[in-house]
This record gives sequence, C-alpha cells and structure tokens, in this order.
Amino acid sequence: MNNPVIHEQWLTTITELTAEHYPHWVLFQNGSCVILEAEKEDPSADELAQMALEVLKEQASRPALSVHAYPEGQLIALDEHSWLLPAGEGVYTVLKLDEFQEEAPSEFAIWVKARQKQRLDLEQARIIYVNCSQKNRYCS
Repeated sequence: MNNPVIHEQWLTTITELTAEHYPHWVLFQNGSCVILEAEKEDPSADELAQMALEVLKEQASRPALSVHAYPEGQLIALDEHSWLLPAGEGVYTVLKLDEFQEEAPSEFAIWVKARQKQRLDLEQARIIYVNCSQKNRYCS
C-alpha cells in the first residue's frame, strides 16, 4: 500500500497515541506499528529498525495472525474513522476508514483487514518511519 495520505494519517494517529510514554516506534508500509522499549537512552533509527524487524520475525511464528482466531473485543476504536488492533506485545495495526470500500465496516471486516496488513508487513518488512527520540527528534 503506497498511499501517502493514509501513511500521514497513520503517523498522526500513532504520534498522538505514543507521544507521552513511548518515544521509540517503527511504522511499516502496510500499517503495522512496533512500539519499542529501547535499552539505550537514545538509540539510532537503524538500531530501532533492526529491533522492530526482530519483533515482526518473532510474530511470524505465532498463530495469532490466523483469520480463524478472531478475538472479539481486541479491536480498539480510536474514533469513528480509525481503529487499532493489537497483534502481540508492542505490535499494533492502525486502520483508517479510507482504507475500506464500505462506509461502516463490521468489526470482523476490520479485524480481517488488519490481519492481512500485518501478514504483508511480516512478509515485506518495509519500514516507512522510525520515531527515535525522547526529545521529539524524528528520524525517518
């Protein structure tokens, strides 16, 4: 998915959600976000990217990405136009209404799309943004 408008919406949403408590996170091309607890005080963007890739590789072996394992109640509605779906410790997928053809997608449809996006991010591992500072200095 190469939609700069959607990517910008994801960045805005994640920045708002993480601003105070989670300064280190990595956003992948399809909307997966890995929130990291860095061991160093000020890790580089490359270090954070490598950590996020390792987290996604670890996730790849888990059955949680199966469409057959639909966990009701895990979907977090951020507002009427966006959702967040946890996919394991520190891994989330952001979805925006603009990504759906339906005007009011069901929770199951949102969940299926999130899992599809997570699977793509696991396979492609394309990072589009790394937030790498506790002092609001962004590295991409």
